Amino acid sequence: GALEIATEMQLGEQVKFSEQEIVDCHYSGCDQFDAPSVEDILQWLRVQQRLAADDQYPEFTGKEDGDGTTCRASHAPNALQLEIGDIYELDHRLLDVETALILFGSIFARINTDPKYCPGYWTTKKEIDEDENAKEDYVKLYQDNDK
Repeated sequence: GALEIATEMQLGEQVKFSEQEIVDCHYSGCDQFDAPSVEDILQWLRVQQRLAADDQYPEFTGKEDGDGTTCRASHAPNALQLEIGDIYELDHRLLDVETALILFGSIFARINTDPKYCPGYWTTKKEIDEDENAKEDYVKLYQDNDK
């Protein structure tokens, strides 16, 4: 989402980028057990200077392409028109999201899913739907009322 938002904000164009290209070309398919961090992906994009639009990246047809890789980037046009700048780690307690967007144009956010910081994250939709009290509490806690 952050690259799409930045593209729309800076260029006025809506583009849905291909997550599959990132999986195929950076993750080397699904064989890598430890997924890279956001910083790793951003650094990879800075070096590659390319990322296909989702609707132009070839569909997955098998584990390996004709050249023995899963990456099919050479078969899709580049849609990435933004330069990915430096990476800053921000403390949300010192700089709120709205200010960071104004300063930097777009941001990637990570969620701390520890129940202490994000209660309910590990609660399944089925559990919420089955318990009316849980559903009401969940909606009160997470519903965005900033309209």
